[in-house]
Amino acid sequence: MLKISCVVLAAALALPLTSESAPIGDWITGATDDGQLFAGSVNDSGGMLMKACRPSEGVCYWYLMTATNCEKGVTSPALFSTSLGAIPFQLTCDTSITQSGRPMFRAQIGNPDAMDSLLDSTMPLGIAVALQDGRFAVYRFSMSGAKQAVSILMQGAAKLSNSNRQGTRDSAL
Repeated sequence: MLKISCVVLAAALALPLTSESAPIGDWITGATDDGQLFAGSVNDSGGMLMKACRPSEGVCYWYLMTATNCEKGVTSPALFSTSLGAIPFQLTCDTSITQSGRPMFRAQIGNPDAMDSLLDSTMPLGIAVALQDGRFAVYRFSMSGAKQAVSILMQGAAKLSNSNRQGTRDSAL
């Protein structure tokens, strides 16, 4: 239950206010008050892996949020490893927040389609991120419930995106 509360808190801090959420395995799905949808998981260190969608804009992003400092706009190489193999990614730091009195840094994960392909993993996801000082930061996230949570997210985003589409009717802007 603590893990679920952390996800709701982290999602609420990373996105605008959370209005509802539902647990699925070690993942949770939810919506924010401004219409964004998310699916995510919190690891034992308080880091968060999540996919968030803005149906009104028709876009979805994958994010990694950790206590590891990063500078906005800086891109770092990372290696994601699962039971399905390892895939290189680029992480671009995009914002920082304060959660429970400590700074957290959010990076957008490049290549969301490749990230989606990791959802079938039966083992935890390991992420190694190259740091500027030559070391690596390593994070682990449970994949239990990930595929179902992201599937629910995408179904909801598709429904909302379709309902937001304008027809061919004339309108004034």
